[in-house]
Amino acid sequence: MQIQPQTISTLAGLRKYSPVFVVLASVGGFIGDVLQPLGPVLFYTTVISAIAALLLTIFRKRLSSRTHVAIGFLWVWFACSGVFVAGQWALGANSTGLAAGVIPGVAQLQDRMGLVKQRLDEVHAQTTEISATTARIESSVNELGEGIRDLGQRRPL
Repeated sequence: MQIQPQTISTLAGLRKYSPVFVVLASVGGFIGDVLQPLGPVLFYTTVISAIAALLLTIFRKRLSSRTHVAIGFLWVWFACSGVFVAGQWALGANSTGLAAGVIPGVAQLQDRMGLVKQRLDEVHAQTTEISATTARIESSVNELGEGIRDLGQRRPL
């Protein structure tokens, strides 16, 4: 079996960029883990990267060698973020994330994010209340306008 030159250049590209990929994926996994109280962002990126990597791997013969490097990044992202997701599930940290229990200060940062989320929920509630009040005012103004119109039709000036 003879190795094609394109395969050699792809492997060289992967070897060249893999340290950067691991660092980026690890930092991204950590950030996703810290954002866990806001939603399962890390889980979604893990699933999406796995699906994309799998599909691109299946169709890699039709793609350029530059795409092969992107496929390598997707697999590294899947592995690194998968470690965080597996750790969350194994330790039962689905609501707080893995880092909150291990690294001091992350839980406090997440609490601050929770305050921001709580404030956003309060703003949403106030906006809903303002919309309801505006609708009532609009209805009252329309009724007043109809009353003035009816009064004008009864007594012409």
